[in-house]
Amino acid sequence: MKTLEFSHNRGRSPRGLITERYNPQDQVSETPIVILTGFGTTPPPKGDRAELSDQELRRTSYLGLFPGLTAQLTGHPVHITYHPAVSRLITRAGLYSADAAQMQFEASPEGHYFLHSMAACIGYDILTRDRRYAGKTEKAKSITLAAPWTTARDALSHKGKVRKLLGVDLETAFKLLQHLPIPCWYPNTNQTWHDGDGETEKSKHWGAALIPRATSARYALTLDAKKKLADVKVSQTPLVIDTKQDRVFSEDRTEIAEMLKARITKIEAGHRFFTAEREKLVPVIERFHEHIEASEWIEEIF
Repeated sequence: MKTLEFSHNRGRSPRGLITERYNPQDQVSETPIVILTGFGTTPPPKGDRAELSDQELRRTSYLGLFPGLTAQLTGHPVHITYHPAVSRLITRAGLYSADAAQMQFEASPEGHYFLHSMAACIGYDILTRDRRYAGKTEKAKSITLAAPWTTARDALSHKGKVRKLLGVDLETAFKLLQHLPIPCWYPNTNQTWHDGDGETEKSKHWGAALIPRATSARYALTLDAKKKLADVKVSQTPLVIDTKQDRVFSEDRTEIAEMLKARITKIEAGHRFFTAEREKLVPVIERFHEHIEASEWIEEIF
């Protein structure tokens, strides 16, 4: 069955990043919702997604129904900018770094920013007015952090313990590999890490890209949300979407939300909450819509 009405196009930014756009049939705003994807989230197969049924939309993309449903429920166009690491750029393939994150942000339009997983670190930088984003932050009219990044250690852990590979804990392995310009196995590739509790349905599009460069660990190991946000004032009030069944980041995100003085909404779903049941997604999208309508910049003295 097909219930979503939108037009769809896929393209590339001037620097070659893969983009998508979902334009709602009943558009009420020109200001886009801008989704920046995180570590290992790959674009769906080429083709016009407006022609697909709801089930086909859901099963053929990590982002599932979410972009089309969000466009329809909010009346805003939805723009997606994929990370340079998955945009099939020879010099950027598999590479995650501060420069690559900045490139992803700069390739994106002014709008309401929706930042998932590792992309939430861009949000932390914008909210704290990091010098890397000086003069560019105000194109983010509002910020939403979905299943936000905590630490690399958390991402490499299960039930509070760092996982092991051939008897070596993964955090140590990544520290050893971080300076080597070689491909590296990504431990959260398997769909299971992105699922919520009790999920058994499988799709080849619901995991993460398999092989990043080992030097990406150098960047990931520096990212610590609580350390970044300690004792800082934020430039606006963000929304945090707390994925309660998250297996990639199992640390409680409530403290991060409190440090940001954020609005918070919860969903009983895993890291890839985009493919959750429609009845779970609708309240989250409605809360997100309220947030983007209400967001205001906070006066800050530097």
